[in-house]
Amino acid sequence: MDIVVIGDSISFGLYDEKGGWAKRLFQDSTEKEQTIDFVNLSCPGATSKQVLSKLNSAIKVGMLHKEYTKVIMAYG
Repeated sequence: MDIVVIGDSISFGLYDEKGGWAKRLFQDSTEKEQTIDFVNLSCPGATSKQVLSKLNSAIKVGMLHKEYTKVIMAYG
């Protein structure tokens, strides 16, 4: 399974000593010895337009070509 996280500081983990929920999700999956390709494309301060732009870019470069890729978008 592949997981792509796209969002703002919420998913980036800004000010979280442990890296935020996205990093914890990745660490949890590796502790369970699951094979996961994990990419966090989040950027603090990202707007909804910027998040959608990153999603479009990920599609264009082929990051989301697999049917089992999961995309998590989180921004506020």
